[in-house]
Amino acid sequence: MSRPLLSFDTTFSLPMIGRSLSNLSAKLFFVLSLFATLLVAGGCSSDEAPPLSSETEQAATLLPATSDMVAMMDVEHVRSYSPTAAARFNDMLADMRDSPKARAHLDAMNVDLSEDVQRIYVGGVLTDDRKNPILLVYGSFDPEAINDHVQSELQNDTTKVRSTEIGGRTAYVTDNDRGSYAAVVVNESLIMAGSYEQVQAGLARLDDDSEESLAASEEKLALLREAARGQSMWAALMSVPDDMKQSGSDKMDRIASVAEAGTMSLTFAENGNLDARVLVQAGDAETASNIADVMRGLLGLSKRRVNDEPDLQDVLQSVEIESRDAEVTMTGNVPASVIEQRFNRRSKMSSL
Repeated sequence: MSRPLLSFDTTFSLPMIGRSLSNLSAKLFFVLSLFATLLVAGGCSSDEAPPLSSETEQAATLLPATSDMVAMMDVEHVRSYSPTAAARFNDMLADMRDSPKARAHLDAMNVDLSEDVQRIYVGGVLTDDRKNPILLVYGSFDPEAINDHVQSELQNDTTKVRSTEIGGRTAYVTDNDRGSYAAVVVNESLIMAGSYEQVQAGLARLDDDSEESLAASEEKLALLREAARGQSMWAALMSVPDDMKQSGSDKMDRIASVAEAGTMSLTFAENGNLDARVLVQAGDAETASNIADVMRGLLGLSKRRVNDEPDLQDVLQSVEIESRDAEVTMTGNVPASVIEQRFNRRSKMSSL
């Protein structure tokens, strides 16, 4: 029997929604990222990065200046342009929708995860494993209904959730061996969750922009703009953690050991095809050229491995790798038919 992707405890809480959404976004982001890495496809081809959306600008304010990773999934865009990915997303929600207890809680809070969630951001400091990443969920919410229901649940003596105030807003907090985890309905369009300290600091930055945030770094904002070429999903790695820089014999280890930062951008087109773009920043032009050579070697190896799969051969033929100054870009395209085949194959394997 396959293990449920998501489950609800006997005691429901807003922090649990935060954790579940974080789990969900991580799973879908991993699945889509798999296409960009395993198929060696990287998407948008324009030279000039687009301006940041208002949500991304606000996310940059809410995230600490020390953040070294930010990822975004535009749920609405994925639903609109990729029926296959949308179906997978709905499958991931099925456990929550099919549980009578969970459905009752969600209904009481006037929350429909399949309709109300529009964008999900995950960000934080990869090098500090003691902290939960910050989760920002943008959508359409009913703060009064959510707070009223959670407050009523707090009357249960067995609950492990406590109510408090952070920056004048009602927050719900749970404690574990890694510290305190908090969730706040910031307003009708934003739910924020993460460690208590991170949520507290983020809300302070939202109310007073004099506090230093990720948005204060033009270098990091430039990486966000590069990543945000992806209209469906994107990720920006501001710096490569030391434990990823350990040199090894594996070609990917060699890239990680000399790379300084990177982005991945994924966009579903109207026909369901996936355009992708991967950027790797190096310290100098020579290092970038060496990284490009390693990437081309990986591409050639991938072509030989899928020699008996014409569809994947076509995908790999679309890949272009270019080294310019201290940067390497890899772009390509994955047809909707290939995406569907990969999803179906993965679904069959997970059901065994």
